[in-house]
Amino acid sequence: MNKLLLATLLLVPVVSAHAATLVIADENFDTAPVSGIGLNAGNPNVALTTTVGDPTSSGHGNVASADIEAGGRWGEVRTQTQNIPIPVQSSPGVDTFSASLDVYIPGDTTYAETDRIGSILRWNGSNANNNQVFRAWDSFTTDTWETITLTGTLPVNGGDGQPLTSVVPILSFDDNPTDAAAGVAAYIDNFQLEVSVPDDDPNLGAPLVFAFGELTQGEGSLVRTLTLGNSGAANTLTISGGTLGGPDLAVFSLPDGIFPLEIASGATADIEVTFAPSGTFGLYEATIDLASNDQNDPVITVALNATLVPPFNGEELIINGNFELGSLARWRDNGRFTHVSDPVHAGSGAAEFNLAGGAQWGEARLDTTSPPATLDDPQAIAITEEMIGKKYEYSAWYYRPATGGMAENDTVRTILRWNKSNSNNHTVGLLMVGDIPVDTWTQVTASGVIPAVGGDGFPTTSVVPLWSFQDVGSDAVGGEVIYIDDVSLQIEAPPPPPRIKITAFGLEGGNLSISWESETGMLYRLRSETNLSAPDPASWPAFDPFEDIEATPPINTASIPLPVDRERFFVVEQYPAPPARIYFDDFESGQGGWTVDNTVPGDTPATMWEFGAPDDTLAVGPAAAHSGTNCFGTNLADNAGLNVMISLVSPVVDLTTQSGATLNFAHFRDIEALFDFGRVRILDADNGDAELAVLESAIDGFADWEIFSKALPPAALGKNVKFEFSYVADEINGSSFPGWYIDDVEVTVP
Repeated sequence: MNKLLLATLLLVPVVSAHAATLVIADENFDTAPVSGIGLNAGNPNVALTTTVGDPTSSGHGNVASADIEAGGRWGEVRTQTQNIPIPVQSSPGVDTFSASLDVYIPGDTTYAETDRIGSILRWNGSNANNNQVFRAWDSFTTDTWETITLTGTLPVNGGDGQPLTSVVPILSFDDNPTDAAAGVAAYIDNFQLEVSVPDDDPNLGAPLVFAFGELTQGEGSLVRTLTLGNSGAANTLTISGGTLGGPDLAVFSLPDGIFPLEIASGATADIEVTFAPSGTFGLYEATIDLASNDQNDPVITVALNATLVPPFNGEELIINGNFELGSLARWRDNGRFTHVSDPVHAGSGAAEFNLAGGAQWGEARLDTTSPPATLDDPQAIAITEEMIGKKYEYSAWYYRPATGGMAENDTVRTILRWNKSNSNNHTVGLLMVGDIPVDTWTQVTASGVIPAVGGDGFPTTSVVPLWSFQDVGSDAVGGEVIYIDDVSLQIEAPPPPPRIKITAFGLEGGNLSISWESETGMLYRLRSETNLSAPDPASWPAFDPFEDIEATPPINTASIPLPVDRERFFVVEQYPAPPARIYFDDFESGQGGWTVDNTVPGDTPATMWEFGAPDDTLAVGPAAAHSGTNCFGTNLADNAGLNVMISLVSPVVDLTTQSGATLNFAHFRDIEALFDFGRVRILDADNGDAELAVLESAIDGFADWEIFSKALPPAALGKNVKFEFSYVADEINGSSFPGWYIDDVEVTVP
């Protein structure tokens, strides 16, 4: 039996003769939730009031009422602990889950028959491959309590493709069209999420993979806590030993004298594992073989991995993050964000954020940043091309006072909005206030990579960082505070530009000759100026026509007619050659070798992949193709239909000699988020179009024409391939969305 480890969470076991279940989320609005895993107050599109009595005499006690008056289509309510660990005792792929919610639709609801309520489980916090159940408003009997139930088997991997570790439960309210009036839409009660555990007795729960993360050279060692559990009903688990193995076993260690380790039924125990490398940078891997009296699994192997990285060399993106200017200079003026001189983490200044009563969200932002802000927004930091793909590191120090501080179930976090868009933002430093010790400074760190594309679908040119303070439950009376100091956001310093060695310079036959060392795959440009007081040579004008000069390794030579200027200065610039195009179709020459499979429509008129020009007289879909006249789209002249799974497949693209390739295409999307999606697969043209890889598993939401670009995985290289664009729509509300449109498909190689 496969076993999985997660962080310990207080759970409520319900044991039967043959199996057990563990409740990992529970809220009946009558008593405090189990281990802080009740419900929060929802997002701004749904107001949740939890002091309402049962509208019937059915014995539900205190319940919650949901009001969708804010005008946004989607409203949601989440658990207080949003990413709930999967219990150590449960085995993904084997054990099951069950989520239930009682719903009462009053006769005077502000919702209509086309609206819905549902339960969503996002595995590992990802919306891809989630489990969900929705019911339309008119499927309920009004003024009657009914139960929505969602059941299934715990997936082996989360929506992010990684081994299952956590779940985000969401209660979702869909106002479609967005026309709800103010007032109660529904009452909810008795939300519960539980998972099953095996009935072995004793039963050892341990992780398949135990990842340490990164250790920076010079910081000594990393110590991580390995939690082991026994889900047996009565018998004590005895772990007799743990043996290290694998290629890098020498850099991992276990405490002396830890075995034999006994764990009572239903209990857990922790083992500290140490990673202390002294060698080269990179990935280190080892294993621990745990031997126990678990009869079905007498030996369980836990894979260990950790990475040693060089010290971070970064450039600061924020100034006055240490609040040492005696004020909040370069921070946005906000009455809830003030400068203080006590307490401070270092120096003489810090900042205080105070909550406003009844408001769930509050934030602090910059105003005039360094490097300089973008021209149109002083709160946005300019992102240059050199920063794309570079690592960033974030750090901040928080102080929670024992008296007057934010509540334990509140949260702090920092959000990075690329191109000022909240879509696909990076949330870093997320921390429950209760995890911050009182009356002491606590550091929060995070890291990531600056994306090539912002949340708006265009190349990244800016980022808006904001410091978010969440009053979970909107129950603050006002004035609860938390302090922040020594805020740092840095990006990895770009490498210095390559220095090009000039090998020869002189006159030949009346021409000026310049020679330099050159490299395969590079292009060169001559820049020239007559005045050395001009700005940086990188901005000198190109010397026409000496641009895009192909490399002729090991030496390139340019012969230039002798300039008439008294003085003229030259520099040689090197830059990578653009990728070569091996396939391109803008659909202006017809459908070509593209094929469609429209054989499984579930609605009338059927949704189909169609070739041609979009109908610019309609209010749905794009007004025109991305380029030229033609494109492919799911119904060029109408909304997409319901309950469909259709595909568009490219001609064969020859990658048999390629060691690297990238798929690029333009697409317009107006797809119902969460429920309908587009998918891109790579097929083996020489093996019956068998799937080689899924390049993108879920494309949804709305965006005008934008460029999709993604490197192909190794599985696709060295083969003849096809690209399949699949569109999938469920049976509800799909007719309101036109779907997906494709144009200008291109494959490039280095």
